[in-house]
Amino acid sequence: MRLTGNAQDEKRASHIEEAPITRTTESKAPRYSLWRLTATVVSFNIPDWPYGLTGILCAFLTGGAIPAQSVLFAKSIASLALPQDDDAKSQVAFWSWMFFLLAIVQLFAYLVQAYVVAWCSEKLNLAGISGSTLSTILSAIVTLFAGFIIALAIGWKLALVCISTVPIVLGCGFCRVWVVARSQALSKQFYEESASYACENTSAIRTVASLTREDEVLCNYRQQLHEQGKRSLLSVLRSSALYAASQSLGFAVNALAFWYGGQLIAQHEYSIFQFFVCFSATIFGAQSAGIIFSFAPDIGKAKQATTDLKTLLDRRPIIDSSSTEGQYLKSTKGDVEFRDVHFEYPVRSHVALRGLNLHIKPGQYAALVGASGSGKSTAISLLERFYDPKSGAIYWMESM
Repeated sequence: MRLTGNAQDEKRASHIEEAPITRTTESKAPRYSLWRLTATVVSFNIPDWPYGLTGILCAFLTGGAIPAQSVLFAKSIASLALPQDDDAKSQVAFWSWMFFLLAIVQLFAYLVQAYVVAWCSEKLNLAGISGSTLSTILSAIVTLFAGFIIALAIGWKLALVCISTVPIVLGCGFCRVWVVARSQALSKQFYEESASYACENTSAIRTVASLTREDEVLCNYRQQLHEQGKRSLLSVLRSSALYAASQSLGFAVNALAFWYGGQLIAQHEYSIFQFFVCFSATIFGAQSAGIIFSFAPDIGKAKQATTDLKTLLDRRPIIDSSSTEGQYLKSTKGDVEFRDVHFEYPVRSHVALRGLNLHIKPGQYAALVGASGSGKSTAISLLERFYDPKSGAIYWMESM
């Protein structure tokens, strides 16, 4: 708390320039990128970095499950294509045990991952953009890139064809999630008006009955439902067309991969093992990575919450109690004087103080008397410098 004084009034007066405040206006909320918000969230979890590092390692293990499965799957199919002898049976048994080992590794990886990300997200309480969401996104990214690398290493021709269809597969997943979310939003929007009309007339049912307008209200309500039903049906048809296209495009991608892979096998360029590795590592990997779109609503809500938190943390108050700048009182003994102090709160239009003049000497008792809202608490708040006056000044004059 600082009280400003005038050096000309007292020989030992301490003067600090007065800082009038004008009414603050509502500033536009800043926009932050998702990467910056994620970095902010991660910075909050820095003290728990061992848990975060463990979660990242587990995300790499879970993300590598599909690429590893594609190799084991291709090996198993190639073993089944061998002549049925003891060697084929041993190979089938071996790759089956490899599948079982992969299942054990994934079991422990998912358990540890779920524990550590739950620990971090609960301490932060922003689960939509941390914890399971971030780990799932990281696992999906690992799945895609690990699958691409394996497919390109095994058979680059078929891999390039399959990789070129990955945007279509991911787009289909996005369309499915978007269609469902949009259908729910439109359905809610369409029927809010009719529900409001029904609630309004139900709450005033005595008035409606006294005016014998029951049939008219019912007819209007039915008409609203009919109109909204027509609009909802058109929206459902458009959404269903997008959903059908997203479902069918996935099979079209499979057909393209099988056709081109069959051509390569028929020309003896690729083996069955190469075909199934390239196909499953890219197509199945992309389909598995498409689950990240199911987290889109949670990410959107958490992004807004994190934006509000980041905005709050970046705010700098006009009166900063933690600031080391300016002059500070070494002693609070002295005269206190309000000189023509005017003040109104930033968020209110009501004038709290209008030209207040008050002089209190050391040891003197003073009382502020008035009706509620007359500015008694405001004067004390200004004295304690929770606010600055809009005009005028408050002076402290050190006693001799």
